[in-house]
Amino acid sequence: MSESGIARRNLLLSVAAMLTVSAIGAVVELPKLLHVRGHSPYDDVISAAGDRDKAELLGRAVLAELPGFDAGATAQSLRKRTTPDSVTEASMHDAEVGNLLEADGWVLPETLALTCALAEKVSS
Repeated sequence: MSESGIARRNLLLSVAAMLTVSAIGAVVELPKLLHVRGHSPYDDVISAAGDRDKAELLGRAVLAELPGFDAGATAQSLRKRTTPDSVTEASMHDAEVGNLLEADGWVLPETLALTCALAEKVSS
């Protein structure tokens, strides 16, 4: 076989390997990229938590401490004391006046903790 035939075969094998790796990567990563959450009646409140995945993780720990958690009542309470732009302010106020919840060793402002718990409750 000539040198150009060997070079061409190596090139084709390299291209095939790259396409295979790309296809495997797409199969693994595509579901993550296309992950779309359903809408819930609490999205207005949950959106204030920022990163939803991190909020759900923290919310899992909060829910473990609140076995009687009522999503509807919590959302109603949060809507009364916050707006999407004021969650940080409400959380700071909670810390100042001692409205705190403990979850998995973390001491959290009540507004933040309950917003995260609501995010987790809706996702599960």
